[in-house]
Amino acid sequence: MRYEEQLSRARQFLSASGRAKNGSSINDGRELTLLKNRAQCPHCGILFEGGNHNTEHIHPRALGGENTDSNRIQFCLACNNARNLVMQTILGHPPYFKNYPQNWPMVEEYLLWSEVSIDDGLSAGSQVDSIHQKFLMYRFSGHYSPTQIVNAYGRFSSWKKGDSPNYTFGNRQGVTRKQMVQQKTKTKGIFITVLDRLFGYGADEEPLKATNRPAIHQNQTEQKSTLPDRGAELHRQNNGDSQSKPDLRPMAEFRSVILSFLSSTPITVSHLGDHVKDYMSLQGMSNSTTTDFLNLYGLPKGLKKALRTHLSEDVIISGSPPSSQVAISPLSAGHAEYTKSIDVKHLNEINHRPMSEFRSVIQSFLSTEPLLIAQLAKKIEAYMKNQGLPETTTTRFLKLYGLPRGLKKAIAAHLSDTVIISGEVKKESVSLVSSQMSEEE
Repeated sequence: MRYEEQLSRARQFLSASGRAKNGSSINDGRELTLLKNRAQCPHCGILFEGGNHNTEHIHPRALGGENTDSNRIQFCLACNNARNLVMQTILGHPPYFKNYPQNWPMVEEYLLWSEVSIDDGLSAGSQVDSIHQKFLMYRFSGHYSPTQIVNAYGRFSSWKKGDSPNYTFGNRQGVTRKQMVQQKTKTKGIFITVLDRLFGYGADEEPLKATNRPAIHQNQTEQKSTLPDRGAELHRQNNGDSQSKPDLRPMAEFRSVILSFLSSTPITVSHLGDHVKDYMSLQGMSNSTTTDFLNLYGLPKGLKKALRTHLSEDVIISGSPPSSQVAISPLSAGHAEYTKSIDVKHLNEINHRPMSEFRSVIQSFLSTEPLLIAQLAKKIEAYMKNQGLPETTTTRFLKLYGLPRGLKKAIAAHLSDTVIISGEVKKESVSLVSSQMSEEE
């Protein structure tokens, strides 16, 4: 009975190959109310400050949800992103009608979790446990301790500009999965009614005593209601026994590794990806893509999404794709703590030489006369050999300074003010500009 309207709307939307309605964010008046009253995120309790929060459509628009006040709530960015990650993990990428009705069991699971985790508090989401555990993993690395939240706001329809915080956990009676999806009761005939009573199927009857089946009702001393976990069963069927999967690395290590590559100076997410690949190679892993790295921690594809979900309090992400940048937040208290937990051997390998040295080395090989980049590469290899380094390739040389593969690209990016690159593709030459040469003389 509960949430039957939302499920019905989703079915109609998916069966009709519907198009998601346009969404809208919180208006200035409501946002000012949140900030003025020091509002907290309804899920995790983080204080809303600046732009660290976002508007969530509880029933996702991609599943037929409407852009109404009753379907909108404000979350911190990390919780908002984690909810979206859960949906994409179990349903893939929209449009979702492409896989309907095969995907309906998981759509139903997600919608029920999404609604009840807001109306009855995050802990109530455990009634749809397969979805709930994914959210806890993506948002809290699997370790969630209920937080005392006293300054949160509920659905937009429950408050207006100037109102005080109104969201409290457990403001509705907890219900079981059966109650949430109960369909309209059909009238039974006399014959069926007699059989129901005879075999103990009446809704208000006690379960049969003489049975070998496990009891489906919880002990009265237990407070937490249990739900048939169809999502978890489907997951086991599709992916095999979870015990056969390799153990995941701790999320603390993920944060440690990422933060070791960052500073207060922004670098592109792509550049960070190159650092991750180097780290994987240094660990002797044959598969060294960023996706392989994320898989070590049970995270889905997408480095930027992982940063937003698990490091939102420690990093600042700016810019738009494909030039998004990331840097350590000046408010981060965890950088030193995280880097201490990384293997010292790997830290020594990962620490990079200063960029000023890179510029000096390259300039020492150049003059105003053009030099083929292929010839410059040979000079670099000789330089590496004289330094007594085991690897003498240009790629290894670039890694010393935290640069990705590509000598021409590195020169263009870090020496564009002092050198000139000319010539045809694969026959490019590089030379110092005249002004630079005169300054040195």
